[in-house]
This record gives sequence, C-alpha cells and structure tokens, in this order.
Amino acid sequence: MNLKYLATASLLLSTYLLAQEKPISRTIERLNFDWNKRGDSEFLIESLRSWTGPGDFTRLRIKVPGEKEFLIYDQDGLVSPFDKDTFVPNKLLKESKRLIKSNYILAINESDKPGSNILIALIGWPYASSPGSLWIIQLAKIGPPYIALHKKEMGLDDITDLDGDGIRELIGYPCLHQALGDKMTTYDPFHVFEFKGAKLQFSLSLTEAYNLKNYVWAGPNCSETIGVKTLSSKKLKLVKIR
Repeated sequence: MNLKYLATASLLLSTYLLAQEKPISRTIERLNFDWNKRGDSEFLIESLRSWTGPGDFTRLRIKVPGEKEFLIYDQDGLVSPFDKDTFVPNKLLKESKRLIKSNYILAINESDKPGSNILIALIGWPYASSPGSLWIIQLAKIGPPYIALHKKEMGLDDITDLDGDGIRELIGYPCLHQALGDKMTTYDPFHVFEFKGAKLQFSLSLTEAYNLKNYVWAGPNCSETIGVKTLSSKKLKLVKIR
C-alpha cells in the first residue's frame, strides 16, 4: 500500500478524533465585566471534566483586552460565596451584587475612594476544621489581574478599613472552631492582612489589636490546648486545657 496514502489517512483519522474529543473543562458561568472603563473583560468559571471532588468549580479564567489570559486553578474545589456554609458577611454579598452579576465570585472595592481597584475573592470548599482556600485577585486600573493573596486555609470574615487610611484590610480566619465542652471552643484567632503595594500581607499588630477588641488574644496561632469559654454575649475567657 502507498505509504503517502497511509500517512494521509492517519492524519485525517487523528484530526477526526481530536474534533470528537470533549474539552478538558466545562463552563459553569460566563460573564463580561468592565471595571474602570477598561473595556469588557471575559470571566469564565470552569470545572475540569476529570474532577470529581467537592465544590462548584475549580478554575477561573479572565480575558482582559490587550493582556495575557489570567488563570487560577484550585485542585481542592471552589464554591459560591453565596453558599451559607462559607459564612461570607451579608454586606460583602450585597456590595458584590452591585458590582458584578456573578453567582460564583465575590467583587469588592479595594477602597472607598472613587475609581478604586476591584478585588475578586474566590472561596474554597470548607471541610472538617478547615475553612478552605482563599484567593484575592486585584483588578487594577492598568495591567493584568494580579494575585494579591492566596492561602490554602483561610476563611473570609470581612474586608473593611480598620486604620482609617481609606484602604481596606482583610480579616480572615485560618481555622474553624471546634467544640471542647460546655460553652467552650478551641482558640482560633482572626488574622488581619493589609496592602503593601499590590500584595496583602499579614500584620501582627493589626491582628493583635483586632482580636483584643473582637475576640481574645493568645498569639496568632490556632491551638487545641487553649480553650475559649463564653461567659456572656460580650465576655470570653482563655482557658488552658493541658
């Protein structure tokens, strides 16, 4: 048989099989978003077809006119911030709905100033004592999207201006409380992150101040050997367990 004929037939067969092959991902949500009049950018919420884990989706693609395509992939699974199990504050959900029409990503202004950068939050799947992962993406006036923060285990408690400088800080929690007995749970402090340039960085001083005002303070690390006992609606007490 003619070798040239065999090569042509093989090429045609390969082309046909590739055409029949399903895409590696499926689109959960597709939307356009124009921030700061940069032109419509396309946001694609996707899930890998081979993925069988929990959550609603595994990756986000952002196509900004004139920029390289931006991609985030989370192998543990991401969920809608509107899911009640994520405990995202209602005020952030309302602000997001005013900014972007999405059921899967959270959009928040970086500051209260006009023309503020936009922050996109992706919320991970919470399980056991882990709050799941947290991604914060900065959408600036110029340049491509930028990962301001990524933590494999961090719940989102609030994004608010704590120090009065007009720029919001992020309050998160790296652990979920575990019950230790009557009105007592494990010690699981909040963590505060502040902007240093385009990065959200952990601030020990803001973290201590925030916990002293809103929780209790025994350092920045979660502990199962320290309990927090509820004495009243406004009073908590640290208890050494062992």
